[in-house]
Amino acid sequence: MRGFLIITLPYKQLTALIPQMVTRACEYAKDDLYIHLDSASIFEDPGKMHHSTWPIKASSQVIQKLYGSFSTVAPQLDTRIIMSGFKGHSIIPNNPRLQPANLLVDHLDDEKLKYLRAKYKCYFNLKEPITLLTDEDVSNCSVIAEALGGSISSETNEKVYENIVAGGTFDRIHPGHKILLAEGLLRCRNRFTIGMADGILLEKKTLAPLIEPVEVRIENLKNLLEDMDPSIEFCLEPIIDPCGPSGKDPRMEMIIVSQETLRGGHFVNKTRAERNLNQLDVVVIDLVNDENRNVHEEEKLSSSSRRMRLLGTCLQDPNLSNKLEPSPYIIGLTGGSASGKSSIASRLKSFGASIIDCDKLGHKAYLEGTECYSKLVEAYGPKILNETGEINRKALGALVFGNQEKLNQLNSLVWPEILLLLKNKVAELKIQGAKLVVVDAAVLLEAQWDLQCHEVWVCVLPESEAVRRICERDGCSEELAQQRLQRQMRDDERVKRAHVVFCSLWDYSYTTQQVLTAWRRLQRQGIVDDPLVTLNSPL
Repeated sequence: MRGFLIITLPYKQLTALIPQMVTRACEYAKDDLYIHLDSASIFEDPGKMHHSTWPIKASSQVIQKLYGSFSTVAPQLDTRIIMSGFKGHSIIPNNPRLQPANLLVDHLDDEKLKYLRAKYKCYFNLKEPITLLTDEDVSNCSVIAEALGGSISSETNEKVYENIVAGGTFDRIHPGHKILLAEGLLRCRNRFTIGMADGILLEKKTLAPLIEPVEVRIENLKNLLEDMDPSIEFCLEPIIDPCGPSGKDPRMEMIIVSQETLRGGHFVNKTRAERNLNQLDVVVIDLVNDENRNVHEEEKLSSSSRRMRLLGTCLQDPNLSNKLEPSPYIIGLTGGSASGKSSIASRLKSFGASIIDCDKLGHKAYLEGTECYSKLVEAYGPKILNETGEINRKALGALVFGNQEKLNQLNSLVWPEILLLLKNKVAELKIQGAKLVVVDAAVLLEAQWDLQCHEVWVCVLPESEAVRRICERDGCSEELAQQRLQRQMRDDERVKRAHVVFCSLWDYSYTTQQVLTAWRRLQRQGIVDDPLVTLNSPL
């Protein structure tokens, strides 16, 4: 459900009443809400500040309070503040997305209603507006505002620029992003350039494999900015170095940063000085606290926290067109070395899932007397056998190590045999009445065994932590651990094909919470029974 909110109250009343207004607005807007500041305050006493005369500081305070309040009360609501009213223009830009399900006004009397009807007839023709604040709300607030007295001082940089720049990841846009963008737009007359971090700049980000592709991030940001202020020319481009366009464009005059990225702003000016370019004014925006964070997430509103909240959730609808039987429901569980895959499989087993360990199936495929055994001996000769006639997997591994052609040959012989064993095991579990089967397989995607699964669940882990765990577990060198990881599919490639993602980087209970989130979705869909499953369920 979409809402369109027109704000008409003067500054002091508005800032005092934002909490009540936000709470009530959320009753009428569930998906997205557009907010426009109008000049209807001309109907107030002449001594009160009209919107058209607000300094940037006043606009900043209102914008920050609006975005901050909505992020606390309704974090899932996509709130977008239209900048025209805050920049002295009361006309709403023509935007087909502004045709709302509900038209909202902060406060309305007969005189304002007549004025607004004439001005916004295309919206008022749809239905009567919903008034969020009562006369009593406004009256009580006016007494407080008069008692406070004074005027808004301008203690910040009120300068407006032709060309400004910003940079960032802008992944899964949140209110902190919107505040920074709005602060930039308040100070921009002509062109706003934004460098979108990509490539090596993303490597140390929390849950980097879950960052959306740069093309998606640019498109999402473009749509948001055009909603906020279509009068500005936007230049959005991917960057793979810390400066991007801000380090080379002589037209730029200001860079807008957060407290967190202030050092980046100084680095840009250092680079520009080395290139004999003008210095940029650096405008710093305060970070916004995340009132809905958990103990593992950042205190500020951040994309990292948003990615963490995706763990255990369904990222894309399962593709059920592969003609698999509906029962048992088969989930492929995969991940790189030391990613916590086996531990998560154990949790799922404790909840009631049947587990098929493909590594154990691989051992069966190598047994003497199997077709796979015969094919391997024929392909590689008796040198791969030990003194008892069994296949020496270490010797076989050494034979193909570092030779992709030989490795591909080995896989072409072994993987089909494991798949056959897998299908037989699923059929056996079906006879036993299993409802949910989890296929634990390190090479699930490489071997295309995911075609036998209804869903793919992927375990990811930063490479540095994976290296540490491998060294600790296997007693090997960091170099050897890194080589092992480099021979495997990258996490970002796995995530592209994942329906659910887990990460065991944090403590045990947080990983279990992710698995519970995924399990409860299966319960809601009727895929598994609904016994009481808690964080304290035994493993």
